[in-house]
Amino acid sequence: MRHTTLTLTLTLTLTITLTLTLALTLTHSWNIPYEFNENDLRISLRQLKMFLDEYDEVPFETLSYTCGECNYGGKVTDGQDRRLLMTLLDDFYCPDALQPKYEIFGDVYSVPGVQRHGDFVQVVP
Repeated sequence: MRHTTLTLTLTLTLTITLTLTLALTLTHSWNIPYEFNENDLRISLRQLKMFLDEYDEVPFETLSYTCGECNYGGKVTDGQDRRLLMTLLDDFYCPDALQPKYEIFGDVYSVPGVQRHGDFVQVVP
């Protein structure tokens, strides 16, 4: 389960980083500017830990819903923006993300196949 926690923490953080990057480049991403902040990520990480501690299997749908519809989605008012947010989460919060070298966006990003936090720190630029 430790590998799962580390991997999903990394993928969640990457998803939110991408979300924030899109928010900063409004002309090519969101239809409406949104004020996402560190607290949104913090509560999403807490929920991730809570759900992984409480369930034997990773509740991917629950994780996507709480992060996308509740934490971030509560700020997203445009239908197309909500769809973009949920699509990003679906690409990152999925069983495939737990596989070694899971590729996201082709060869642009892949989840490192590591087991310890220190190993993640070394592979993330």
